[in-house]
Amino acid sequence: MRSLCSSLSAVPSDDDSSSSLPPQLPPFDYQPKPYLGPSAEQLNIVEGKILYVFDESGMQYLDAFAGIVTVSCGHCHPDIVVYFVNSGTEANELAMLMARLYSGNLGMVALRNAYHGGSSNTIGLTVLNTWK
Repeated sequence: MRSLCSSLSAVPSDDDSSSSLPPQLPPFDYQPKPYLGPSAEQLNIVEGKILYVFDESGMQYLDAFAGIVTVSCGHCHPDIVVYFVNSGTEANELAMLMARLYSGNLGMVALRNAYHGGSSNTIGLTVLNTWK
């Protein structure tokens, strides 16, 4: 019995009778939505799901050019919500709000000698007078 790793390996083994076949992606039960936008002459990636991206014809590709967030959790992961914010101040404001809503506590722990943002809430976390 061949393992998944050996079936994805590009190096053929002696007992592999199908060594002329290209490596195959593991099964993934997902069909992208029909793409109704403009078409392109080159590769046109129109959708992503977990670790795969899809072109306008529905062809599936392994996403090997993902960004930091995508590498850690994938595209459109059903169990992860990602919030996009404009700045570090907004990110800290959102983290504070979510922590307070989740825990019910108003107190915060902050790094000493660190800048946490310029809003009224994040300035309260910043101890240094030069940043207030």
